[in-house]
Amino acid sequence: MQRVAIIVRLRPGARGRAESLLAQGPPFDVASTRFRSHTVFLSESDAVFVFEGPEAEWELDDLTSDVFHPALQEALGEWKELIEGEPRLARPVYFWERDRTG
Repeated sequence: MQRVAIIVRLRPGARGRAESLLAQGPPFDVASTRFRSHTVFLSESDAVFVFEGPEAEWELDDLTSDVFHPALQEALGEWKELIEGEPRLARPVYFWERDRTG
């Protein structure tokens, strides 16, 4: 299972609007992608979009390589006003999981 994250800096004061957008639903329709799950973490200054799936990195590459991709355009719509600077891509370096056999 692959995980990949996109980190964006929020404009000052944009956290509340970001939280409202997320309460309306996910930025990406997971059912229309090959992602198994999509999680968003918010801090006062950042939003972290985490994608998980068997080919999460390839799916994200496909989605973001076409700036006119309908799913990308829909996701970016209202978020463009909230984001400051360029998004940053992060990949897992370490992953620990509890042994569930014991």
